[in-house]
Amino acid sequence: MYKDSLGNFDGYSNWAISQRGIGPNANPSLECAASDMQLPPDGLAREYQISDFTACDCKMPDGSPLTGQSFANINPLNASEVENVFVRMHERSRVCPGAPKWQLTGPTGKEYDFLQWVGTTMLAHDIEAFRNAICAPRMHIDGISYGTAVASTYATIFPGTTGRVVLNGNMPPDVDTMEFGTTNAGAMQQAVAYLGRLCATATYAQNSFCAWLAAEGSFGEYDGARVLSRFKELKISAPTRSGEPFFLTPGLLGGYLQEKMIEAGFVPKGWAPVLEVLQALFPLAAGGDTATSQAAEIFDHYCRLPKIDPEAPIYTEAVATWSGKRTWYEYGVCIGPQQVGLSDWTCPYPRLLGNPTWSQWACRPEVNGFMNEAAVIGLDYDGRYTVTQAMGTWQTLVTSSGADRDGGSELAVGAFVGITANIFAWGELSTPCPVAFRGDVSALIVGNLYDPATSYTWTKRMRHAFPHAVMMTWQGVGHTASAGGNYPDSGIMGCIRRISAYWKNGTLPDDGYVCHQTAAVPLQQSAVHV
Repeated sequence: MYKDSLGNFDGYSNWAISQRGIGPNANPSLECAASDMQLPPDGLAREYQISDFTACDCKMPDGSPLTGQSFANINPLNASEVENVFVRMHERSRVCPGAPKWQLTGPTGKEYDFLQWVGTTMLAHDIEAFRNAICAPRMHIDGISYGTAVASTYATIFPGTTGRVVLNGNMPPDVDTMEFGTTNAGAMQQAVAYLGRLCATATYAQNSFCAWLAAEGSFGEYDGARVLSRFKELKISAPTRSGEPFFLTPGLLGGYLQEKMIEAGFVPKGWAPVLEVLQALFPLAAGGDTATSQAAEIFDHYCRLPKIDPEAPIYTEAVATWSGKRTWYEYGVCIGPQQVGLSDWTCPYPRLLGNPTWSQWACRPEVNGFMNEAAVIGLDYDGRYTVTQAMGTWQTLVTSSGADRDGGSELAVGAFVGITANIFAWGELSTPCPVAFRGDVSALIVGNLYDPATSYTWTKRMRHAFPHAVMMTWQGVGHTASAGGNYPDSGIMGCIRRISAYWKNGTLPDDGYVCHQTAAVPLQQSAVHV
């Protein structure tokens, strides 16, 4: 195992850095403030709006559906609903950068726009400043997911002081904002198609959901369209406090399924949790009426105000009145952390370590406020588009992916809408990362074939950016390759041992090494040993 449970590396001095604008002590913070939050009065004679819950300049405009990292709470094949997402997010991208809090004055009196200085390139310079301060000859970087963008950018700008680098679950080194969205959709499309192929194998013929699919005639070339068609026919809902039905959209379902797929990289259950959700939502498959409770679980996950741990430094009596409040249930609207621009806060480490002085360092905001991505990724990638141009790309994607005929591709289009809407028109000029064709960096690049968040295509592109690097592939599922995702017969430990050897003594595996799965990915709990 190359890291312990706290992420420490044997034989290394370990450190972490809070990116500009991100973290518990950021000033200014990229996120909205807890003090901007409020609860509206009960019984309004109109539908509740986002502005009823926050006064932040960077909130999503009223009328914006819940939109997150790879989903939007809409039907992703409905042109008017998609256009509304792009229109509203275009407005947020214009209004938010104009907020007064971003205009700062430096120690010499010079005024500057803070949002021009929060990209990954500046983080690389901050890492180098730290290296200089501690007089370290080299900086070794373990890059995971977005961390691959950080590590690759540092290695490109400062190759002479770059030591060992692992790039695991890669961000793309060479795309613009629109292509970032379309290739992310490709990752989701591949993952859902693979799920369908697994379901069609003899291994899972007796799984209740897979058997239901077979009875529906969805085998052969996996026809996911039948799944979403049936989903739309069922009009799955859960009752609000007033007793009115609150309906689950294909977009929100797609976001939830992607999260369950991603978790396979960290929890050794394979995609069994994905099938559990689908079994519950389709009563004929589950053998009972479980759809309502499953829909409520999804709404509780997304359609509620940010959850702030009582031990977090921003927690107050005022925060306690709204923390975690279920907007779908109490107010009949789906308003979540992304729309109000404030992430959940968790405090995991003090309970683990028992440190009495933890409050300044052990609590942290999560990433579901969705402002960090706009400010950082929007700055890293060039390409600014109009709503009409974004809709043109959406239409092309729908046609080329077959999303109007295939449910898996429809879920992928939902991922495109969510991730693209946040950055396609970001109101700051780009400061692109310079990752490209460094022959003097010997990195270890790792990717898994069915990562629904960071496309395997991105891993291959990262390999092209570092010609002297070595690339290793795991045949598995989930986000990134980690020991936590060692589900039965995953084959991942061959990759983990080689990553460990690289950290320990610099030994790189053969270029192109593949860690083979030895059995099908688990789709049911009986196949999982935890």
